Amino acid sequence: MAKRARFSIDSITPKHIFVLTAIIIILEIVLATSVFPQSGATYGVKETYTRGCLPGAIPSPTTCLPDSMFRDLSKMPDDFGPVRALILSGRVQDICGKVDERYYEQPESYDTFYKTGLPQMLKSEPGREVVAGFGSFPAETFTTVSNSSGIVKTCFFLSTAWKVDRFQPLSIMPAFPDGTIGFTENKFPDGTKSVTQNATDVKKYISITTSPSEVILEPAWGYLYRGWVRKIDVTINVAPNTPKGKYIVGVNPSGIGGNRYQDLLWKYKTLLSSFPGIGLDRPMYLIGIDVQ
Repeated sequence: MAKRARFSIDSITPKHIFVLTAIIIILEIVLATSVFPQSGATYGVKETYTRGCLPGAIPSPTTCLPDSMFRDLSKMPDDFGPVRALILSGRVQDICGKVDERYYEQPESYDTFYKTGLPQMLKSEPGREVVAGFGSFPAETFTTVSNSSGIVKTCFFLSTAWKVDRFQPLSIMPAFPDGTIGFTENKFPDGTKSVTQNATDVKKYISITTSPSEVILEPAWGYLYRGWVRKIDVTINVAPNTPKGKYIVGVNPSGIGGNRYQDLLWKYKTLLSSFPGIGLDRPMYLIGIDVQ
């Protein structure tokens, strides 16, 4: 008959103590380096709170997001504050050539972060994540074109909506509004805010290309993935024979379907979001063109 091994306090030897100590140390290392999937928290590591805080609040877990939420982003540059102030004030126009990922990856670059994003994230409840949503900054711009220089380059930043925890595959499509379309916040230099146009006629003279033409917006919840916001470069070609006048064109995100979506589905599985079919009565990014 096999004997049952017995263990008592009296049987503990220095060798047993060494083995038990080693096991405890290994468990501490595992716990300290393990990360919850889709979470900003880290086992065994004390969180710090140095950014992502409610304006004027003393940093704390109830007023700030943990620093681990920003771990995947580029390092914030030293002049971030002044550059952000210039961009949001509208005093600078050339954001495409001057603003790189060190600036536009930071959620603090966007005023909606403090207005809606941060309050939503701080009051988040498990299971209340968002599966789809996106926005653009800026939402509107305008330019003046003469017949001798018909190429216009601009850009915007397409970002995942706050608390979306899925990957969103999107095509970036040119948009030519038909009928009366107008700016919400901007206006042409002469004060004009809207135009009435025939989309078919506009397409005869104006073409739009984007780079990239397809993006996969990454999650903005759990932590901010580096790809939560993407810069979209837009090139507008205005034909030399374009009638003088004001036009408004734009760019819209659209869903990716067919075999391409199926390939992405196998890659991201349940973390892939399908295009939500958001009904927009105007392009997400509007571009006013004054042909002179």
